[in-house]
Amino acid sequence: HSKKAGLANVIATNGTLITEDMAFRLKDAGVVAAAVSLDSPRKDVHNYIRQNDKAYELAMRGISALKNAGIALQINVTAMKYNFDDLGELIDIADGMGSAIMLMYQLVPVGRGNSIEDASLKAEDNERLLKLIKEKQADISTIVEPVAGPQYWPYLMESKGLTNGAWLSMAEKVFHGCAAGRGFVYVKANGDVWPCPFVEVKAGNVREDSFARIWRDSKVFRDLRNREQTLKGNCGECKYRSICGGCRGRAMAYTGDYLAEDPSCFLSRE
Repeated sequence: HSKKAGLANVIATNGTLITEDMAFRLKDAGVVAAAVSLDSPRKDVHNYIRQNDKAYELAMRGISALKNAGIALQINVTAMKYNFDDLGELIDIADGMGSAIMLMYQLVPVGRGNSIEDASLKAEDNERLLKLIKEKQADISTIVEPVAGPQYWPYLMESKGLTNGAWLSMAEKVFHGCAAGRGFVYVKANGDVWPCPFVEVKAGNVREDSFARIWRDSKVFRDLRNREQTLKGNCGECKYRSICGGCRGRAMAYTGDYLAEDPSCFLSRE
């Protein structure tokens, strides 16, 4: 249906069900790119995180099948304490596979992530991760994009000494930090509309109201689009609130308030 509608289809998958036949069927159905989750170059670590002793083998099979079918590859990884020491090698592997993009998620303790909250990254780990991405990006073709790490752009600016008013004003026109409810929206199967999968706040339901009205009028979305006035704590006082804004999902997960400060931010502590 979406192919007939002229949409470019991208799927996210753990790769375990992607055989050669399935990959070509996806290609015929209009899938142009696939994001495969790979959490470690070490089979035992990936399988432990995925709780499946065949997950690594099947994911690698899926990656090979997708490439053979001519579907563009993206690698997704969730950074956490279980795999933190493997991330540099994993970035190199993704680059070697020809992955155009790598989304470097951080574990946000929501949903099933609640059960492994202790594996989430703290402020000092967040800084180490962003430093790793910065250093690796200089030598690879794959674009590594942090997710739930909006401190990346302010971090890059600080590392280059570009923090005066003129640079900040220019950066505000280019970088917008956390996209929850601003450039990103999540519609669940039951019609509930959330700002993002990590911000478990219902802004409305498309079975009960139009998406346009929810997007335009919901208090949740209006709060997030007006974060210069609505953010609280360190995030509300930070000079980077327009280009970062902190991870709203992490704020919600740890405080119950999607406008609270991001507890994993290291910038405001310097």
